[in-house]
Amino acid sequence: LKKQVGRGHGFGGSTLLHLAVREPDFLGGLVLFDSGVRTPESKRGELGPLRQMSPEDNRRFLADRLFGPDDPPSLRDKIIAEMFEVPPEVGRPMSETVLGFDSGTAAVRCKLPSLFLLADKPFTDDATLARLGPNWRLGKVVGAGHFIQLVAPAQVNAMVDRYLELIGRA
Repeated sequence: LKKQVGRGHGFGGSTLLHLAVREPDFLGGLVLFDSGVRTPESKRGELGPLRQMSPEDNRRFLADRLFGPDDPPSLRDKIIAEMFEVPPEVGRPMSETVLGFDSGTAAVRCKLPSLFLLADKPFTDDATLARLGPNWRLGKVVGAGHFIQLVAPAQVNAMVDRYLELIGRA
């Protein structure tokens, strides 16, 4: 029986990364879609100030950070509106988990075959990418912000299909 390759976007990718490190025999590999793979200090430096921003400044920050110039404005507006519908009792704990999880170290510790697909402006940094082991493959999606799988599905699917073929999981 083949083990499944876990696939996750953003925080979902970080959740899978945590699982892969804690239970390395559970999955057969990982595919991360622009997940925030970096140190907690790096995340807090960029995302921590969101808590003190006005709702309008927060919306502007999210629009600038999560979306690229090639992303459809209607998608940007829809996703940001949905983000603001998340109740604070759900959003706050999720935010704390995102900011506190050392996904950079977890990625270095992860030994599963892994594909990390990056957006134009990825939620990682060169120092973290340089520390990844030989089990990691990197890909960059052209012309897409954070929601790469929605903006450029043909590119993303082609890279995932090829990766699965290479690791014998297709």
